[in-house]
Amino acid sequence: MKRTLLRILYLGATLSAVVTQGSVTLNFGPDIGSTIQFNGSVNTFQINNATSASWQWWITSGGSSANVLGDYGWFSGGPWHYGTIHTSGDVQYADITSPGTLTIDDGTGLGPVTGTHLTGNINWGRVSTTSNQGGVNAATILNISGLNYTGSDPDLLALASSLNGSVTLSFIFNGSMTLSQLSSGSGPYNMGYSGTITAVPEASTLVAGAGGLGLALLIIGRARPSGVVRIGK
Repeated sequence: MKRTLLRILYLGATLSAVVTQGSVTLNFGPDIGSTIQFNGSVNTFQINNATSASWQWWITSGGSSANVLGDYGWFSGGPWHYGTIHTSGDVQYADITSPGTLTIDDGTGLGPVTGTHLTGNINWGRVSTTSNQGGVNAATILNISGLNYTGSDPDLLALASSLNGSVTLSFIFNGSMTLSQLSSGSGPYNMGYSGTITAVPEASTLVAGAGGLGLALLIIGRARPSGVVRIGK
């Protein structure tokens, strides 16, 4: 029975390893000249390209190796529209109704953003403000799908292998502004931003592993008619 118990513990450790495989977090910040911009009464926002560049931001930290640091990235599909603004205390929020696309260049090309690209589809979630700061997808819901990458960067491969993930944005503005104020007048209102991209391993991996562990426990239970597993017996 000791051997059987050890097999269970080993299976549990294996399950843990499978679930965490492919997880990666990448932090990014704007390149020179890139801003997040709110466009007043039209209820849209966008992320502007860096000065004289076709990208917006670069990876500043995270990942498991230095390869990914400094890689350029951008979001396309903007300006993104958001709907009715809701208020809860000092928080204002609205659902973003238009999708976008994530792209990260792995830096393997002969020039800027000429390498192999990681791509994914984005459904942003919500934009919100409170006091002098705001965020997009502050609740960190799953909002990236269809991740794809055919290059060799280990962190981008880990990100793509998860197929799903989340991206969040945060921004700070001078003074205290609400989402209603950012959505009034002609604008534009520009400010700096930062963000995080997090890979989320597929739920099916966890379910499959848990099913295997459950099957092992069921077999052990049947091996002992009493249904009690005693350590050391």
